[in-house]
Order: sequence, then C-alpha cells, then structure tokens
Amino acid sequence: MLPFALLCCLIFALENLPIALSIVGAMTVHELGHIIAIHMCGGRVSGVLSSSVGANLICSLDRHSLRRDVLIFISGPCAGAVAGMAGYFCGLYEFAWISMYLTVLNLLPAVPFDGGCILKTVLPCGSAEKILTVSSIITGLVLCIVGLYFIAGGYNFTVFASGIGVFLSMAGKSSLQ
Repeated sequence: MLPFALLCCLIFALENLPIALSIVGAMTVHELGHIIAIHMCGGRVSGVLSSSVGANLICSLDRHSLRRDVLIFISGPCAGAVAGMAGYFCGLYEFAWISMYLTVLNLLPAVPFDGGCILKTVLPCGSAEKILTVSSIITGLVLCIVGLYFIAGGYNFTVFASGIGVFLSMAGKSSLQ
C-alpha cells in the first residue's frame, strides 16, 4: 500500500506524527506477514512493485498450489489483525485501529487487495477475470460512497481514497494479468 500510505503519512505527519508512524508500522507488519509465509513455503522475495493502493511482492516459488497461494495471500491480513489486537491491548489505539482498517480493506474482493487475489486464485480460470472486474467495480463504488459519507461527517478521506485506488488499479488492469 505504498503510494496510498505515503500520501496518508504525509498528510497525517503534518497534523499527527503518531498516526503517520502507525500507518507505516501497520503496513510493515502486513507485508512482513506475506514475507514470512513466502519463506515458510520455500520461496524468496526478490522485489516490491508499487501500485495505486499498495505494494505487490515479487517472489519466486518452486511450484504453485492453491493451498500455498491462499496461505501467502491471507498471511498479511492475519498478521495485521494480530498486530491490531496486540496494539489495542498494549494501549496503542491508533495503531490498532489502523491495522484493523488495513486488514479489513485488504480482505475486500477487489483485484489489488489480498481478498481479490484469493478470489482470483480459487476461481476457475475462464471466469476469474469477469468476476473480479465486476467485484472490483462494486467494491470501488462502495468504498467511494462510504468515503464520501465519512468526508461529509468530518472524518478523513482514506476510505474514499481507497475506492479511487481500486478504480485506478482497474483502469490499469495490471493486477489481472
């Protein structure tokens, strides 16, 4: 979630450094969850690609399997959820809420998120692209609508920005290839 998160960090850093650090910490824990799972599955990470809503790890595995791929995709949100709960119990409330927000966001069935990658992995090859396109468009619209509601209520713009990020990812279609 590199470009999106860096933008949020810049905005929040101007107002609140602990929130900016919480965003970076939550992102780091999320990506470390993926990295640990990749290594546990016998792979290695060779790089990171940046997208409109996040980061994609470039990794190499001997062979792909449904179980292994789902484990790798779900490991980031799981790490974020555990870190969020731990942060809450340790009194790091901003970190906890940001971690849980990123966890829920990453489980949505949209192409750039882990939930979309899991869906792509388990769907039959012929229907995956159409289903993911529709699912991502609906997810993006819902995020934009909920985000506009939050903005009107005086909250920050991150949900709306997430919806825009989904649409930018869909426009590039880089995640579907």
